[in-house]
Amino acid sequence: MENSLLAIGAVARLSGLPVSALRFYDGAGVLVPASVDPRTGYRRYAPGQVAAARLVARLRRVGMPLDSVRALLAGADPGPVLDAHLARLEDGLTAARRE
Repeated sequence: MENSLLAIGAVARLSGLPVSALRFYDGAGVLVPASVDPRTGYRRYAPGQVAAARLVARLRRVGMPLDSVRALLAGADPGPVLDAHLARLEDGLTAARRE
């Protein structure tokens, strides 16, 4: 299995997320690597995690909070999560217009 795992740099290139963001998302429990070397702390990801990393990048680009991203990656029903995010965006727009 270890041979099929991807280095953090490869996942960064394939997903568009910087290595620092991947480290952050690991620490935040959003995108945890498939394997972490206990001696070096080196992170390796399963090939299927590239799609998840791309999704994280897209959701964060539109300002989705980490808790919501984490919920979606865990398999939450996307409808209510996306509706709540849209409501937050609309509330922010309303507040900006009011100012």
